[in-house]
Amino acid sequence: MLRFGKKIPVTIHPIFWLLVGVLGFLLGQTLAAPIIWVCSIALSVLVHEYGHALTAVSFGQKASIDLVGLGGITRRNGPEIGLLKEAIIVANGPLFTFFIVAVSTSVIHLASLDPENPALPLPIIGYFINLAYLNGIWAVLNLLPIMPLDGGQLLRIGFQGAFGFKGIRWATVLSVVFAFAFAGLAAYTGQFFLLVVFSLFAMEGVRHFQALGKMTEADQNKQLQEELQVADIDFQLGRWEEALLRYQNLRGKAQAGMLYAVATERVASILSEHGQLTEAYEILKEISASLGYQGKVLLQKLAFQSNDHTLAMQLGIEIAKEQTNAEVSFINAMCYAMKGDVRSAVGWLENSIHEGLDNPSQALARKEFDLIRQRDEFQACMEEINDSDS
Repeated sequence: MLRFGKKIPVTIHPIFWLLVGVLGFLLGQTLAAPIIWVCSIALSVLVHEYGHALTAVSFGQKASIDLVGLGGITRRNGPEIGLLKEAIIVANGPLFTFFIVAVSTSVIHLASLDPENPALPLPIIGYFINLAYLNGIWAVLNLLPIMPLDGGQLLRIGFQGAFGFKGIRWATVLSVVFAFAFAGLAAYTGQFFLLVVFSLFAMEGVRHFQALGKMTEADQNKQLQEELQVADIDFQLGRWEEALLRYQNLRGKAQAGMLYAVATERVASILSEHGQLTEAYEILKEISASLGYQGKVLLQKLAFQSNDHTLAMQLGIEIAKEQTNAEVSFINAMCYAMKGDVRSAVGWLENSIHEGLDNPSQALARKEFDLIRQRDEFQACMEEINDSDS
């Protein structure tokens, strides 16, 4: 597993190299082809994801990049941003891809002004032709209005901005329709790989729509939505007592659903900030199945502080599937350490350090690691940290 980058950590998983190499061999059918295609695809995916990540960082969020499978994922966390900034982050991925196409095309043109005496060796010109071809096709496919492609995300953001939550449902329906349509086109033209990809997108869209269908009537009540907005303003301005009262009132009216879950998360956050950890933990645990990313992060922290280490570990694994961060990984490392599972503890600890854990040496001195402190794997981890600090 290759890792690099501090401000924007990048992880390239072994499966990425394997699948891209196999794809390159199938496309080129020569031993040299995998090397060329691996370089082309790795560069293309990395530049595309940097388009998302750099924009997110410019808006005050933290970002990390994972290259896995045949593509990449940009994970983000930090302050919430508006839909316009969200759209810019999404759009800048394809924009960076088109930049590669423009640069590659320019290099090909300049190098081929004199066909009898090209300015670059033919293999290098061929590489840029592959690069332009690959990114041109990928940019077009990625802008199709199908979730989770960037085009699908832009469709969702546009409909959400215009119609609110209903817009998300409509965008999901359109995404599924387009996915099935392109799957049918792929089947008709004999493109088996695209048939599988678009079929998976369609099925995932159906599952997402079913989840959206679980909304309650309260979630669609405009008055309750407005009350949530007012409470959120109090929350953002630090008017804790007013916000807490509004959220509690909203919970009583909604009883269930997404508005209830959001209000409960906010109540738990306020209680946690004011040291009422047990109360925050109990009300948040009741809706654990309905929590979003930030709610799960808070519940994991509260579960650990309440010595519910099993729940904390379960949540840590769930959160990591969406988007990892240093604190989540560190909590899981401590939980596994207290169980005596040194291998898992060190693995989570390495992830935490990679995600930017503050003061690793001080963090490793915590008593939660005492049970595994003398184990070889933990000692090796400590030595590596001390070497990097020095």
